[in-house]
Amino acid sequence: MKKPEAPLRASPEASVTVIEVVDKDAESQHTQPRRRAWRLRGARSRWHGLPAFERRRWIWWAAILILTLSVLGTLSAITYLSLLTALIRHLTPPALNNGLHTLLSLYPLSPPPAADLWLPNFSKGVQPKRIHSHNDYARDIPLLRALGAGCTGVEADIWPINGTLLVGHSRKALFTNRTLRSLYLDPLATMLGKQNELPRVGDEGPRGVFDEDPDETLVLLLDFKDAPEKAWPLVQSQLQPFIDNNYLTRWNGSALLLAPLTIVLSGLASRKLDFVAQSNGTAFLDAPLLDLPSGTWNAQNSLYASARAKDVFGDIGPGGLTKIQVGKVEGVVREAKKRGLRARVWGTPRWPVGLRGRVWGQLAGAGVGMLNVDEVDVAGGGDWGCKVAGIRVC
Repeated sequence: MKKPEAPLRASPEASVTVIEVVDKDAESQHTQPRRRAWRLRGARSRWHGLPAFERRRWIWWAAILILTLSVLGTLSAITYLSLLTALIRHLTPPALNNGLHTLLSLYPLSPPPAADLWLPNFSKGVQPKRIHSHNDYARDIPLLRALGAGCTGVEADIWPINGTLLVGHSRKALFTNRTLRSLYLDPLATMLGKQNELPRVGDEGPRGVFDEDPDETLVLLLDFKDAPEKAWPLVQSQLQPFIDNNYLTRWNGSALLLAPLTIVLSGLASRKLDFVAQSNGTAFLDAPLLDLPSGTWNAQNSLYASARAKDVFGDIGPGGLTKIQVGKVEGVVREAKKRGLRARVWGTPRWPVGLRGRVWGQLAGAGVGMLNVDEVDVAGGGDWGCKVAGIRVC
């Protein structure tokens, strides 16, 4: 018979090792608040351990520091707002007491009827400037806004639609009531008719729209957006009354005779020399500024010579044009002046305003014949910097 097995017993020599797992993260999380509390208690005890006069002195200095910082912050904010307000006034041209600005105040949202587009002292005080109002038709008050700023060039994009010349940047932006006649030709006919009601003295020619310089011409640039062969006959017929009144600048075979209005053909018509021939010298082209050395373009057939800014000198950095870029502008300006043309560079930055003003100044300094702008009121003010009292604020 098998004996039952004896139960297992631990020997006295055997030892049991107990491994204690410590969660250090938990311990750290548990002890950190305690340590912070100790530090806070220590700081409080040190603070309370200071003599009363020491505590008062520290409170006094803290109050002075807070008060000083508050005063400096308030003064800084007031100074900045004052400079900003001064800059806005600085860049906003003063309102003149003349017919143009009266019309702009009477019709703040839409152009007035063509028959009402003149008042006495029409443009008194407005100094004409070699500034071209880019996409002028897109302004709240086309033509008038540009004239009020002293622009001597305005631009209209034209489309021949059903025998009418509509004005707009694209087909989707066309409206039947916005035509070349309604926005430009009829208003100009009214203005020039009124400006020339008084008898002329001697061999004086027709007076232009600028009272301060009646001999200054206004350039109407027509950007042909579609079907130039269809649009050109319409343009010719609508310009005939201006030709009959000797209001159009013309080439007489040997010299350019400036008149109150100069017509420049651009866009799809910018190389249409046959259009110039058909106009009998009363229309001129917007020549390609970078192709002038080809020898085709001169004062007999062109007035402007234009190119995109990027094509002339490349990308513009945050500091404006470099010396090399300014040199490129000066080079194309020289080529244009040799041929009796006005150089125009379009596509310059509109923002930030500090950069915009610097580039305008650099282009004007390089001698461009027409400064192409979108912000006519600012450009017409003449001071394009962001400095007030010698401080640059933008």
